Amino acid sequence: MGETPRAAATELFWGDSETCEEKIQSHLRSLRKVLAEFLDWRASEEKRRLDYLETSGAERRRIGAEFERLRRFLAEKERAVLGRLAELDAAFEAAQVEKSSRVAEGIVRLHGLIGQLEAQDIGSVLSSWSEMRLHLPSGLPAELHKSLSSCHRQRDALREALEQFRESHHQN
Repeated sequence: MGETPRAAATELFWGDSETCEEKIQSHLRSLRKVLAEFLDWRASEEKRRLDYLETSGAERRRIGAEFERLRRFLAEKERAVLGRLAELDAAFEAAQVEKSSRVAEGIVRLHGLIGQLEAQDIGSVLSSWSEMRLHLPSGLPAELHKSLSSCHRQRDALREALEQFRESHHQN
């Protein structure tokens, strides 16, 4: 019994030592092949992960840029619509001042006529009355009304576009 314990164990469990060594080498090759497959898989997954992160980052930047463009667009539209509304306000105020002047003139003229009537100078009063064309001013001038309506339509269109935008992005 001069065998080493390993040789004895190998012979006991595997039979001939050469056959045992071949079996061990065969198992080692199989294990190394499986290990290589695991390592390839890990490298492939790491590449896939890095590719995904790169794609995701690029998409994140594109989305951010689109929203920035949308913010600038909406800010420009807001300034334009508010500017137009300020112009309409100024035009409305000017029209109101003009109407108030005409009404004040009419009031002065009517006071004069009333004074003449009270003085019994009926002939000259009737002649002045027929020459005078007093008209109370109407409401908003037609162009101001149209412009104000246009602002309302623009506001409604912006509101509708915003709702559609929200709905389309809420569904995603």
